[in-house]
Amino acid sequence: MTDLFTVSSAVFQSPTSSVPIVGGHSIAKAQWGPHKRARLAAQWKTGTINVKPTVKLASEVFRVSEQLIRQAIAEVPRCAVPNGTPVMPVNPVESIWWTGLTEPQHDEFVRAHFDSIWASVERLTR
Repeated sequence: MTDLFTVSSAVFQSPTSSVPIVGGHSIAKAQWGPHKRARLAAQWKTGTINVKPTVKLASEVFRVSEQLIRQAIAEVPRCAVPNGTPVMPVNPVESIWWTGLTEPQHDEFVRAHFDSIWASVERLTR
């Protein structure tokens, strides 16, 4: 079952994606009518916009106090780019999964996925 509080796939998109970002403050301060806000909420739910939340919005979504969120923010390691989009660890290739493979398995993986890996490198370095 999904509901309003289901995390959108847009939250996990890379910073190079073309999904527009709407700030939580702009939503709160704009004098948009209910239809405009509903359209934005629908876009957020379907992943066609990304909402950069305020502490107040996070408090409402996760039903915890703003103070607890601020405390948790101070404890979270800095693993996101400046716009708040989650990113992979510094060196995901050295993950437990990769280090558990043998050299021939590394080669096989790269051969099998070379085109998609190369396309990703090209896309990220344009």
